[in-house]
Amino acid sequence: MKKKRTKKGFFKKHRKLTLFILAPLAIILAYLIYFAAGAVIPNAFHRSVDSETAAAAETAEYTADTVCGEEVRYISDNDEAMELRLAMIESAQSSIILSTFDFNPDRSGRELMSSLLNAAERGVDVKIIVDGISGFLDLRGNSWFKALASSPQVEIKIYNPVNLLIPWQNMYRLHDKYVIIDEDMYLLGGRNSTNLFLGDYSDHENIDSEVFVRRTTAAEGDSLNQVLDYFQRVWALDESRMYKGASGSAGTEYKDKLHEIYDSLSETYPAAFEDDYLDSVETVSANKITLLSNPIEAENKAPELWESLMGLIKDCDDVYAVTPYVILSDEMTDDLAEAGEATESFTMIINDVANGANPWGCVDYINRKDSILATGITVAEYSSSYSLHTKNLLLDDRLTVVGSFNFDMRSAYLDTELMLVIDSAELNDCLWENISEKLSSSRLVSLDGEEAGENFHEQSMSSGKSFTYSLLRYLMRPFRCLM
Repeated sequence: MKKKRTKKGFFKKHRKLTLFILAPLAIILAYLIYFAAGAVIPNAFHRSVDSETAAAAETAEYTADTVCGEEVRYISDNDEAMELRLAMIESAQSSIILSTFDFNPDRSGRELMSSLLNAAERGVDVKIIVDGISGFLDLRGNSWFKALASSPQVEIKIYNPVNLLIPWQNMYRLHDKYVIIDEDMYLLGGRNSTNLFLGDYSDHENIDSEVFVRRTTAAEGDSLNQVLDYFQRVWALDESRMYKGASGSAGTEYKDKLHEIYDSLSETYPAAFEDDYLDSVETVSANKITLLSNPIEAENKAPELWESLMGLIKDCDDVYAVTPYVILSDEMTDDLAEAGEATESFTMIINDVANGANPWGCVDYINRKDSILATGITVAEYSSSYSLHTKNLLLDDRLTVVGSFNFDMRSAYLDTELMLVIDSAELNDCLWENISEKLSSSRLVSLDGEEAGENFHEQSMSSGKSFTYSLLRYLMRPFRCLM
């Protein structure tokens, strides 16, 4: 009598194939869970500043009665920002320092590299520090950067290089953006070194700002010395690792290409190569310029810069803050409520949700709009064809604050950040013109209701974007502390 055959299931029949498919998927899933938990759990707890730092923030003096030895100019145009960088690099005699969160080998990036290489080849020491994310995505193995770094006068470091085995460490980023030339001048603000922020090379450029500071008389402890000291401390960190250039003749081809790009720069930006360009840059006087910063180590940070900003705001009557988006911890929300109560008027300009470039910031605003308005501030939802990337504060009629700090938890607790506090009534007037234009293109929202500016144009979200945001509203919640 024959035995009755039973049909084997597919997975039993193809056990080796099943293991071949499922085992890698299980490993990938396990890694994703490890990475997500490793990123969130160590950073879910927010540190607070110690009593000494809090007291210093309360008593800090940001004004002076007499003019200091530094002059300033507010830069809000991307073309001018590129032209000025090239002119500054061209003028360098001994040293150039560039710090940036993002450095792309796109057109503006290659033009910057060509100018930096030319400076190095005429004997100028060039030091560049780039955040580890850009180091991983843009610099790693890139022939343009390898060619630049092969010059003996060029040193490039990567801050906190990406390590996929240590997820929490990857959360701490270098967000500073500045350029220092010799010991004469510097630029500091929110611009990255990419087409989005420099020149006129992108259909999707961002609106951003920075300040140009020129030293007229050297003085111990002036802002240029403060920025130099800050850079030297970051450069010396163990977290800042050297980037290796191409060896031997490997970088020759791309060096030659950079030389060709440099030779054409004077046609693209002729003004930057005029001998009197920098002398003709109109600046205004300042009484005092103070650098504010976060802790520099790659770790979960005490919110020292946030504490300083809140101390500044509470001493003022009229406050205008410009930030691309707002993502606040409970502690930051409480601080903002105290600031709103202390001031007579507090308006925060952010991107309208329909045109904001950061989906996390847009979605969090949708989720927490009521709690933000409950602080008593007015939110100006800015509507434009371009996304706002500016980080500014206008305080009464004298102080201006410009830098890299967003009103979010990442800037407060995770990243390195810089803001300049500038005591200059003339600069304050200049910034007020810029802010007035933004207010006219904004919808003002407060507990009292809504009011549209005269140039405000309602933008509608596409169905795809609306659907994406409806999903992200829930998906982002476990990861808010990293935003």
